[in-house]
Amino acid sequence: MSDSGIIGDQGFIALVNQLPIACILTCIRDNTVMAVNPAFEQLLGWPGEQLVDHTIEQLPIWLSAEQRAEFFLELTRTGSLNQSETCFQCENGRVKHCLVYVEQIMVGDEDCRL
Repeated sequence: MSDSGIIGDQGFIALVNQLPIACILTCIRDNTVMAVNPAFEQLLGWPGEQLVDHTIEQLPIWLSAEQRAEFFLELTRTGSLNQSETCFQCENGRVKHCLVYVEQIMVGDEDCRL
């Protein structure tokens, strides 16, 4: 059987990096950020190297602990988000209003969220 139709972890991350919309890829098992694409960096100003390998809960993008908890409560309840309105903290201190989409996907052998 050929693996030619399967994109590996690095191939998938390379693909995400080409997307013009802001994306952050997290591992569901431990909520660790696996990748942040350039569009995400441009939108919020946070360099990917400050976010990758941290848990999504540790990221400086949240306005408050309450906002973060509400976001994850909705995500846990539904398993995905479709046009969920929320605000994120930019690196320069500004607040961005965003529509958020979150889907569960498989990347390699890992259950992930994108």
